Amino acid sequence: MSYAQIALPLPLEDFYDYWIPPELASRISVGMRVRVPFGRRMITGFCVGMAEQSHVPADKIKEISDLIDNKPVVDDRMIAFARWWAAYYQCSLGEALDASVPSETKESHTSGNYMISLASPETVEESIAQLQEKYPLQARVLRFLKECQMPVEREEMRRKLKISLSPIKTLMQKNSILCSFQENSPDPFYNCPTLPPRAVMLTAMQKQSLEGITKAMEEEKFQTFLLLGVTGSGKTEVYLQAMERAIAKGKESIVLVPEIALTPQTVTRFKQRFPKVAVLHSALTPAQRAYQWKQIDSGQIQVVIGPRSAIFAPVHKLGLIVVDEEHEPSFKQQNTPRYHARDIAVKRAQMENAIVILGSATPSLESYYNGLQKKYHIFYLPQRIGTAKLPKIFAIDMREECREQKKFVYFSRPLIRSLEKVLQAQEQAILFLNRRGFATTVNCPACGYELKCQHCEISLTYHKKKKQALCHYCGYEAQAPDDCPVCHFQGIRFLGAGTERIESILKATFPNARIRRMDSDTMISRHHYEEALQDFSDGKIDILLGTQMIAKGLDFPKVTLVGILSADSGLQLPDFRAAERTFQLSVQVAGRAGRGEKPGVVILQSWNPAHYAIQASLSQDYEKFAKIEMEFRKQTQYPPFGKIIRFIIEGQDEKAVKEKAQEIAKKAKESSTCVIGPAPAPISKIKDKYRWHFILKASKSSEILQSAKALKNFITTTKSIKVQMDIDPISLL
Repeated sequence: MSYAQIALPLPLEDFYDYWIPPELASRISVGMRVRVPFGRRMITGFCVGMAEQSHVPADKIKEISDLIDNKPVVDDRMIAFARWWAAYYQCSLGEALDASVPSETKESHTSGNYMISLASPETVEESIAQLQEKYPLQARVLRFLKECQMPVEREEMRRKLKISLSPIKTLMQKNSILCSFQENSPDPFYNCPTLPPRAVMLTAMQKQSLEGITKAMEEEKFQTFLLLGVTGSGKTEVYLQAMERAIAKGKESIVLVPEIALTPQTVTRFKQRFPKVAVLHSALTPAQRAYQWKQIDSGQIQVVIGPRSAIFAPVHKLGLIVVDEEHEPSFKQQNTPRYHARDIAVKRAQMENAIVILGSATPSLESYYNGLQKKYHIFYLPQRIGTAKLPKIFAIDMREECREQKKFVYFSRPLIRSLEKVLQAQEQAILFLNRRGFATTVNCPACGYELKCQHCEISLTYHKKKKQALCHYCGYEAQAPDDCPVCHFQGIRFLGAGTERIESILKATFPNARIRRMDSDTMISRHHYEEALQDFSDGKIDILLGTQMIAKGLDFPKVTLVGILSADSGLQLPDFRAAERTFQLSVQVAGRAGRGEKPGVVILQSWNPAHYAIQASLSQDYEKFAKIEMEFRKQTQYPPFGKIIRFIIEGQDEKAVKEKAQEIAKKAKESSTCVIGPAPAPISKIKDKYRWHFILKASKSSEILQSAKALKNFITTTKSIKVQMDIDPISLL
């Protein structure tokens, strides 16, 4: 073969022809990565085919420069899979393949991390003050290290602070920070104990579910099962025993979990059951990620566990895919290519004749509707395992609480009394608030001035410990003013509450309680997160306060109380999924209580307790909620009764962005029956870019994909204006 068809990770054609030089002819094969010239640069692409002839004129065709791999990194099945989901999500084949294979497998990496620490902790405050105004990024690095009080992984710090290497290198040159290399084992879980198998008695409903799944496995027939089980009903045990059946048949399994649920507790449970487990997630070093990938590719792994990208794991004998907490928004990739791991998991299983189990106490309406339509088979687990019962949930009307206490309060009296009982009984409590920081708004009561991000259309959140107001979208920091900068009024207010303020109130109310806050401000590294969970498991913490980090995946039998401080805060969001997310989050958080022998209680504080999402949460009645919500969706033709595409237009020139949005929406109306918008996005500016959006709706996938394809050919993205197409979006903000 003289020519190779190369798919490039660019939003262009599916592949380009390149000439194969003689020295590479005997080594190249389909599925390998290659280095090729494209324009004025060299780029890595995937060989997806070879041919004797090319339609490109001989004088214009370029040659392959080098091979990246010694053997294919994707096989024919994974290329076919990538072709399908690239066509569905309207990205190029090269973009799909690039998302499928970790970049770390392209080269060898030293197994370890670069660790960053302060050179002079005793003078760091002085250094921060000197750098704050002129070099805010350097000041942010020093403040971050000061809060850590221990060496931090360089790449983890970069991700947290949303910064480049530049401020880190500058501080190293100034001798303000130190950098050392810490070697790690290529297998991050080498010391995880493997326990001998133990007999686990299944309930009748678990047995029924497992028998149905096993029957489909025996028939080697693709099928999707929805395991709708209340929290603590033993869904994980069904997964584990289904995996044992798959392994007995010589098959491999992939388990997808939300990133925040990928705790040491979760990993240990799988490692103790199966000796050959690989874990793929973002906290691994490049060397560890490459090692895990190669172990999977070599066929030495029985079970792969990880977040959404684990769906691309190179297993060769796929028998089972499990998507745990399948309703989680984190399964949707938020930048190009914008795939949904749950949905493409079903397609991969279909293409490889495998079984899919989707598990949740609060499944997405799309999956539940597929079950009602018999596309999926639903198994119900309506009761908890053993003697554990679902917790009793009590809704507290915070309007009445404030009225009766004649002041604004963050804690209702029933929640305070319940916390007192838990502390007296030496039990544990979890408090949930999905907002971090001290105050959510900094404003002036005299003139109405509000402290906002200079780069986003967002109010800054005040963090008292840092004495800074931060933007949670772009990382911008500002000094919170003592006086109003507009009218000079001396009574600036810090309104609203995040986890930092709630922590201070808790400590004042219960001075002898051992309280730990878990949010992205305090859990600076995975080490902090694992340490906090271990302390909670060991009984060293009485009250665990946190954001979504504590909402799911935690199973601690001593937790008898869960407090949800503002259950309906998400209902005000301009998104058709607001009620669904509110219900899901409330039920998931409530599910942390009463998982042991002692019964659990949940105090759900709400400003709108009559809302159907809150009412359904009280009884943890999924069908009740789904019936009401699906009627609303049916009337408005939103998913699952229709398909939608969201177009986001971004740029620094607000007028140009508006005109571009109107131009594309006008074109969309020619081929689509329903176009909503265009209009400014709910968050109309992020990182100095103005944002407009519009939505296409249709009753069938084929109709909406036809419109998407027509618009894709019409849209031209320039340096000044970026147009994004999001098929099946999970957020409209």
